Amino acid sequence: MSKKRKPPQPKPQQLLVEGKNDRHVIWALCAQYQLPETFSVEVPEEGGTEGVEALLEGFAKQI
Repeated sequence: MSKKRKPPQPKPQQLLVEGKNDRHVIWALCAQYQLPETFSVEVPEEGGTEGVEALLEGFAKQI
């Protein structure tokens, strides 16, 4: 059984993605290429939804 990975706390540099699947892809790529954790991968969830609409709505709050 695999361990659930707890999302890291937001860092000054953030990569905003559309959904949880995108976040897991980024984490897997970073692990595969042994990239240091210099940024956090954030999924905006405006109104309990994901996707490009939530990303765009939450963008102003992120900057």
